[in-house]
Amino acid sequence: MGNQIANYAHLYVYYLEHRDRLNLLMLSFIPYRRFFSGMPCFCMHGQKRVFSTLLGVVFSVWPYIKKTRPSRMVQVVNRISKPFPFIQSCAVEKKKAGEIFDLSKEKIGIESYYAPYVLLSGWPVRCMDLIEKHEKDIRKLFQFHPSYEQGPKNLISALRKKYDYIVGVQIRQTDYASFNGGVYYYEAEHYLKLGLDSLDHYASKGRVAVVYVSDEKQDRSLFDHPDLYFGTGAPNGPGHYFEDFILLTLCNIVISPPSTFTAFAAFIGDVAWIPLMSKTQDIQGSVVLERALFDIPKISGLDKVVQ
Repeated sequence: MGNQIANYAHLYVYYLEHRDRLNLLMLSFIPYRRFFSGMPCFCMHGQKRVFSTLLGVVFSVWPYIKKTRPSRMVQVVNRISKPFPFIQSCAVEKKKAGEIFDLSKEKIGIESYYAPYVLLSGWPVRCMDLIEKHEKDIRKLFQFHPSYEQGPKNLISALRKKYDYIVGVQIRQTDYASFNGGVYYYEAEHYLKLGLDSLDHYASKGRVAVVYVSDEKQDRSLFDHPDLYFGTGAPNGPGHYFEDFILLTLCNIVISPPSTFTAFAAFIGDVAWIPLMSKTQDIQGSVVLERALFDIPKISGLDKVVQ
């Protein structure tokens, strides 16, 4: 989901710069729109056109009928659109780690494309120079829906009455067991040590709590400590998994393996981020990215994983 948010954010700021000549329809994000209250119907920005609205309706309904992933649907639409002169297809593929498709250089959808509709698909679509300019607009776009906010807000509110400083730790295991050869996969015991070390390292801040979120079910008895907690999102809490993303935005600092998911949570919440780049890294010697996305160049190799 982090990559979906990243693509939307970068395309959205590009649209803001060229809204007099450009409309934006985020087809692949439609299934995630329910998590946010600031997004327009069908994730459509600009002038409402019949063709755009039709695509929005199809992408809203079809996955529930055919159980088809939005990314797969975009590929299908790209393929069948080729014979039509009013549609141009552009599939972006990452050929090597860290490679991006820079919108500010490629001039997508304006000077270099001839059709009124450009169907753009692919992950590494970026326009970083405009993200900082429009960061307030991005945070407004990604305002959380109250129905998903209540659980994490209630938890953090209760902890704020007891603690002065809250550290959020994301345990990423499911896909990271194989991602990049498992280099960023850490066992539960490693995350436990990070949490305990954080309690000591940030003791000067006052009373410290650590809140874990995880994509895998964890043995809660391993984390049996009065200052260690788990978030409200599934699979370790009673709520929806998206609640864990919201919870990270409410902490004072977040710690996680390098991922777009945590990078954008830190960005949206305007909180500091510590990426875990190796199994030997400790809290004391870690580089703290105070401005998350904008500080990524401070850590060598991080831009190859998070863009």
